[in-house]
Amino acid sequence: ELKIAPFAEIKPVVPLLQAKLENTKSCFQESTDRMNETWRERVNDLARSGKKRGLGEVETQIIEILSRGPADKNSLIQEIYGENVEFFTLLNRFKVCLSRLRKKWPGLIVYENSQYRIANDIAVFENRLQGHASS
Repeated sequence: ELKIAPFAEIKPVVPLLQAKLENTKSCFQESTDRMNETWRERVNDLARSGKKRGLGEVETQIIEILSRGPADKNSLIQEIYGENVEFFTLLNRFKVCLSRLRKKWPGLIVYENSQYRIANDIAVFENRLQGHASS
């Protein structure tokens, strides 16, 4: 379960992220109660389509960590992989995973001020839903 982010601009989409991560219809239904009608229709279309989210375990972990707030590269690597492997190996794994996540969900992860965070732009989430509903 995602921990609620302390940032007001992210709170409205945390239930949607949680539902996508769990990929269950019941989560979609519970999450839509606080959404406007347009959002609710899009989410319900996605739930009915039964499409898989296609995110891997580490990609999901990145989203979960960033839903709690911004994080720098080193802290993300340490939280995801630990410290049992050489840093440059872990750095490469992280870059590849982040690249795959950005390809699957463009615009979700933003890098600014030397930290990664989840985008504040609601259009990123809207585009993701439209992509799933039309696929």
